[in-house]
Amino acid sequence: MKNKILFVLSVPEQAKKFWDIEEYKNIIQTVGQYELEDLNFEKYKAIIFSMYIDQHLLSSLENKLKSFLRKDKKILFNGHIIKPFFKELKTFIPTPRPTLEEFKIVQLKKHPIYKDINIDILNARKGVAGFFSRGTNPPPKEAKQFMAIKFSEVIVDWEYELNEGILYVHSGNDLWTCMEKEEGNILLFRNIINWILGEENE
Repeated sequence: MKNKILFVLSVPEQAKKFWDIEEYKNIIQTVGQYELEDLNFEKYKAIIFSMYIDQHLLSSLENKLKSFLRKDKKILFNGHIIKPFFKELKTFIPTPRPTLEEFKIVQLKKHPIYKDINIDILNARKGVAGFFSRGTNPPPKEAKQFMAIKFSEVIVDWEYELNEGILYVHSGNDLWTCMEKEEGNILLFRNIINWILGEENE
């Protein structure tokens, strides 16, 4: 159980397609978001939050989450931070009226989550730009920056060391929903799991 990853369900049937994949059955445990208050986080290796998480609930768990983050522990957050759940975080800043060119994703530095991913494919879904991100959760000064839009000006993905653990923030839709083809989303989700388990290769 200690190596399991906790995926927090915020809407019905969320990401159900992944749980039928054999390799995840002994790795990922799902739990409804309102069960978090009574749940012992210490037995998990990482927690994945989707963009639909109740952020009022999340902010009430600040001390519990910070206590969870220690060496080799990770939290992945997707979405727009409306109510910061750590004092190091700031609220989401939308990019005003971005043009098509400003939506274009720039990879500032390689990260295992994007291993073997064609970044250009993430620029649009069904011909529409902006699924990946439309703004930034401003990163702390010491954060490592990985993905951006608006010619590298707006930071979308970043990683921050907190209590010797790692907080990874993606400022947009759930990463595993940003590609049009499911095989791409499945690959990206697998990369997330491999990164958490420490099995990735940059």
